[in-house]
Amino acid sequence: MKKKIFALVLALILSLSCASFAFAAEDASYSVISPQTSDTGITYCDNLLISVKTTDNTALRFTLYSYPNYTSVKSIDLVPASVFNVRSQFGPSEDFSGGDGVSFYTRQVNNIDAGMYGLKIEKFDEEGNVISVNQKYFIIESSASKDSAAIYESQSSANRVMFFQNVFRNLFGTTVVDVSE
Repeated sequence: MKKKIFALVLALILSLSCASFAFAAEDASYSVISPQTSDTGITYCDNLLISVKTTDNTALRFTLYSYPNYTSVKSIDLVPASVFNVRSQFGPSEDFSGGDGVSFYTRQVNNIDAGMYGLKIEKFDEEGNVISVNQKYFIIESSASKDSAAIYESQSSANRVMFFQNVFRNLFGTTVVDVSE
């Protein structure tokens, strides 16, 4: 009985400490609104909108990087480590100081090419020293590729429906239902 209680207490302590470590890694003074990505890290657009919300007087620097060694993948998790070794800055770094209360940094990048990108966000203290650096990686695919993927998905789901209809017909036989009145 003591072993079960000890195991329960240990599990509780570990779960609470893991949650606190995860919370400490996030910066509560700002949050990235856009680009929003799916679970795969892919966003479909031809014009990229970068939008970050700050909740206090926060000084930030934003730098957008492109990764020219990007090879097309289905998920950001499948990007080989070698891709991250070569990057080039995409446009100038921009500084932003939020006001009291809620402020928004926005930047529109028109006609962006498909590929892998990274958004580096540096947070500064009052003296101008960097106190935290965060990176957000994402893959840009053109809007046209999303449309073609949607057509493919709808086609494959239609094929699945027909497959199951055929299975039910084979199991239960065909029946003619008169739906006219």
